[in-house]
Amino acid sequence: MKNRIQKLIQLGPIPWNKEISYELFKVYDDLLQTEEPITLKEAGQIIIFFSEL
Repeated sequence: MKNRIQKLIQLGPIPWNKEISYELFKVYDDLLQTEEPITLKEAGQIIIFFSEL
């Protein structure tokens, strides 16, 4: 699993129901910016980041 995906998993889902700091938003944004394809396993791990719980 790619290092950036592991870091995303450690951060947990993006807080959608409250404001987050610009710094935290930037961390997520930087980790999600990749030109490398992700695997199905990686996609399964981060799909929750884009869903309401």
